[in-house]
Amino acid sequence: MLDNLRLGVNLIKAVADEGPRTINLETMKAIVDEAHKAGVRVAVHASSHAGIQIAVDAGVDSIEHADFATEGQFEAMRAKGIFLVPTLWPPELTPHWPGLVAVDAPRD
Repeated sequence: MLDNLRLGVNLIKAVADEGPRTINLETMKAIVDEAHKAGVRVAVHASSHAGIQIAVDAGVDSIEHADFATEGQFEAMRAKGIFLVPTLWPPELTPHWPGLVAVDAPRD
């Protein structure tokens, strides 16, 4: 990642979770801290509840996917100004993925 920052990238994309593996909070915080010191935003692939929470706690700038985010995690993202780039599924799949309802539900 540091090599990429030296090359002048304008965005870092990290992976919080991949299959059964989840990055730890300390590593995610280090990525975010170094990128933010360089004025670079951090986008994070996170689908699992644990991966999403680590990304939120580390202070990333955006979360991609967030398939299994809870309402509390969506609220924390809103409070911290974290953008959501959701994975949109066809409506016929949403009964199998209850977390997607929060993406499509209107906010008051």
